[in-house]
Amino acid sequence: MCLLERDRQGVLLTPAGQVFLGRARTLLADADFASAEARATERGEVGRLRLGRSLIAFIDAVDVALVALRARYPLIEVEISELPTHSQELALTESQLDVGVLHPPLSRPGIRTAHLGEEPLQLAIPSGHDLSREPGAVLDVRSLDGQVLIFYPRWQGPSLHDRITAYLQAAGARPLFTRATAPLTGAVQLVARGDGCALVTSMIASRPAAGVIFRPLPDDAPRLPVAAAWREGARTPLAEAFVNQLTRVRGRSA
Repeated sequence: MCLLERDRQGVLLTPAGQVFLGRARTLLADADFASAEARATERGEVGRLRLGRSLIAFIDAVDVALVALRARYPLIEVEISELPTHSQELALTESQLDVGVLHPPLSRPGIRTAHLGEEPLQLAIPSGHDLSREPGAVLDVRSLDGQVLIFYPRWQGPSLHDRITAYLQAAGARPLFTRATAPLTGAVQLVARGDGCALVTSMIASRPAAGVIFRPLPDDAPRLPVAAAWREGARTPLAEAFVNQLTRVRGRSA
């Protein structure tokens, strides 16, 4: 194959040489782009973040952190999955998520966490209920004795479930528990239709709901812990950038 021709005026490309040169320039440009993209990915500036998050706590903080992350790295892609903690644990261990925002303690080995804070609990009460007469006032937990309390199944969060039941017993309150088949996010709808009262996070209580009154629990009541989590040895630069941003957001709001 002849790529060059010589004449009295110098060296010229043959038609084959012109094709070869064009392709070589393209390959060099692609190599430069690939190298730059790899370096940007290593710095967390491009790529995809697969994020799992809880529906019952710190949603606003996660949203603020994502806005800041996208402003800093506009080329990133974010996939959000709204999952309970046990589903996030499984997805992390199977490399289906890069990072999760969930509620420890966790049951699966090989997952690292960074504590983000705790979410206080409040009591959601149907309007017209005896306990709804002082909206916003701290609840005397003993007043729950004999009341119907919509409660989530223990498997959804064994640690918090056990802490709440122990707390109520220690206060002398023995509610009439009814098991909710819906997730905690649906408890407010059950309360609104008069099925009973329910313990919900302060984040849920911050959303107005027709027919429902919210009252905070005492300061010594159990709270819902929240953490960022990732598989040990598998935290991507983009996941690390998100966790750092979320930690800063939580630090400002604490």
